[in-house]
This record gives sequence, C-alpha cells and structure tokens, in this order.
Amino acid sequence: MKLTILRIAFVGLFLLGAVWATQQQDFSKVEIKATNVRGNIYMLEGQGGNIGVCVGDVEGLTKNIEAVIAQLPPDVKIIPGHGAISTLEDLKNYHRMLVETVAVVRKGIAAKKSLDELKKAGFAEEWKSWGSGFIPTDRWIETIHQNLTVRKN
Repeated sequence: MKLTILRIAFVGLFLLGAVWATQQQDFSKVEIKATNVRGNIYMLEGQGGNIGVCVGDVEGLTKNIEAVIAQLPPDVKIIPGHGAISTLEDLKNYHRMLVETVAVVRKGIAAKKSLDELKKAGFAEEWKSWGSGFIPTDRWIETIHQNLTVRKN
C-alpha cells in the first residue's frame, strides 16, 4: 500500500514534469519540499518536482537535490523516474556526481576548451558508468556546457 501511494505520487509528478517540459520553464528557481506522506514515504512537492536536466538548469537541479537530501530520513526509499528503487545514499551519490561533473566542465570552459575537447576528455573513471544509462556522457557534457555558457551570454 505504501509503495502504491508513493508510486502514484511520483507518476503524477512525472506527468506534470512532462507538461512543464514543453513550456521550457526556468527550474533553477523552483523549490522542492519533501513531504512525509506516511511512515517513511515522502512525496516531492513543488513546481518541477520531477526535474529533468533536459528542461532545467543543472546548477538548479543540483541545488534542489541538495535541499531534498536535507529533508529526507536515512531509511527513506526513493522511487525515481528512471532506474531502481534508491536509498538516501544513492541520492547523495547522484548529487556528488552532479557537483563533480559540473565542476569538470566549468574548469574546462575556464581553460578555453571546446565542447569537442571536453567530450573527448570525458569524466573521471568513477563517473564513466553513469554515461551508459539514460543520458549518455556526451549528451550530459553538452547539457552542462550549454547551461554554463548560455547564461553568460
């Protein structure tokens, strides 16, 4: 029953996210609140609760994930839009991946590296397996690069 409620909540957020994606809103200013539904079941509330990198700002996503981490108990189970049921430690690792991969691209941009050079260099070994799933490494680097360079112009 508990998992059913959480699944319904996340499916609802996913569908709302799809609608918002078509409107190209700026999710860097969206605040997400983790609300306890019952027991260790939480629902992410707020406009853009199911944030996809393709429609938002990677730094905003990073900030929102950090805020959600601070609100969740250690034994929480997270049902993501993609992938297996996760834990708080999985979410913390995801957040660390966001922080570190954005830092790599930011450093490359500061060193005047081209997008092609950044793609060729890729990420540290620790993050290479992350690029074999839903978002390939090249696409993730492009997304970060675009987010960091478009805002400067």
